[in-house]
Amino acid sequence: MTFADKTLKQNKIVIRAAIGYLRLMHRVNKEREQELVAFAPQMEEYLASDDYKTLVEKLSKAEDEDEYKNDRDPKGFFTYKKLLDGELDLTDWVEKVARVNTGAELNAKCVPAFLNQGKLLAALKCAICMKEKHAGHPKTSAALCKLFKAWLAMDDAKRLEACGKDQRILTVVGREIADLGCPASSADLDTWF
Repeated sequence: MTFADKTLKQNKIVIRAAIGYLRLMHRVNKEREQELVAFAPQMEEYLASDDYKTLVEKLSKAEDEDEYKNDRDPKGFFTYKKLLDGELDLTDWVEKVARVNTGAELNAKCVPAFLNQGKLLAALKCAICMKEKHAGHPKTSAALCKLFKAWLAMDDAKRLEACGKDQRILTVVGREIADLGCPASSADLDTWF
C-alpha cells in the first residue's frame, strides 16, 4: 500500500492497523507451525466453497483491471497463507507509518518487531523517539532494554551487516545506542532495567 499524503499515515485508524499488524506478526512468528496446521483445512474448505467458485467466475469475466474493484482475495485467505509461509513482510508498511508517528504504543511495539526482521536502523529510530518524546512512559524502558539486548548479542560482523556494511553508519549507530544509555555488557543490562 502506498500513501500520497503524509497526513494519512498519521490517522488514528492507520496507527491502530499498524499495531494490529505487529500483533498478528508476533502471534504468527510465535506459533507458526500450529497456525499452519490449523489453517490448512480452513484454506481447503474455502477453495472448495461456492463463494470462492463464484469469485473466480466473476473475476474471469471482469473487464475492469482495477484491483480495488476486482479484489482477488476478499477474505484474506491467500494473504494470510503468504504470511504463514514467510513470504509477506508487514513491517515494510508499518515502518512507513512509524516514520511519521511519535506515539508511544506504536513505537514500543515496533522495536522488537523490527529487530526480529533485522531492521536495526528502524528499531533505533523508534527507540530514539521513545527516549526523546516518551521518557516517562512505562514501555520506554522495556523497548530500550530489548534494543540493548539485541545490540549486545551481536558481534562486530553482525553489527556491520545490520548497518548496511557501512563503517560510518556503524559508528553513528554505536554512538546513538550509547547515548540512549546502553550498558557495556549483557551482565550490566539486568541492573540497568
